[in-house]
Amino acid sequence: MKMFIKLSVASVSGAVVYLIYNVNQTLRKGMGTLEETNKTLEEVRNAVHGLTQESKQLIHSAN
Repeated sequence: MKMFIKLSVASVSGAVVYLIYNVNQTLRKGMGTLEETNKTLEEVRNAVHGLTQESKQLIHSAN
């Protein structure tokens, strides 16, 4: 009976370690995706800002 309990505890411990490893890998990939998203958003903001400036100049010229 004691051997069965030890084996069960070892199995559960191994499963927890495996689960933590997989969660860690998923979170790392998610962080990489978020970093890329932030870079893309910054590029979009800069592009929109540039277009806004050009639009203001065009409106001013048209007036």
